[in-house]
Amino acid sequence: MDKGPLVSRTEYLQEWYQENLEENRTKRRESSRLWRARTKEKRREFDRFQAKERYKKNREKILNRNKQWSKANIEKVYAKNAKHRAAKMQRIPIWADLNIIKDIYKNCPEGMHVDHIIPLQGDTVSGLHVETNLQYLSAKENLSKGNRLVEEI
Repeated sequence: MDKGPLVSRTEYLQEWYQENLEENRTKRRESSRLWRARTKEKRREFDRFQAKERYKKNREKILNRNKQWSKANIEKVYAKNAKHRAAKMQRIPIWADLNIIKDIYKNCPEGMHVDHIIPLQGDTVSGLHVETNLQYLSAKENLSKGNRLVEEI
């Protein structure tokens, strides 16, 4: 690498960079991997916070955009709803008491949602649409729970 005193600093650094490229690349990858592992939960929490703030700030705009998308893609909305209804029907056993289930939905308190304790289409387990698998949750709790078991959250 020694070219004498006439080599500019830029040329020297470029040459040094090329000679050490692979070693530095390996070090950078390892350092990045460790950093990602160490900060995973904190970054996830920050991303959720940013998403909530973005939603609060642009709520009307987002709702309007979703409404427009639903109108423009009505066939997709119908397909999704039909899939949900079919899945629900497959999860209703013969012995389920449909009158009690209807009463649970009918008597749902204001601001609450009827939630399946074990989701009908969960990733790890799928529950049944029966009265013993239903509970009342606040809208916030139910929407944050999503399609997961409480233990998975």
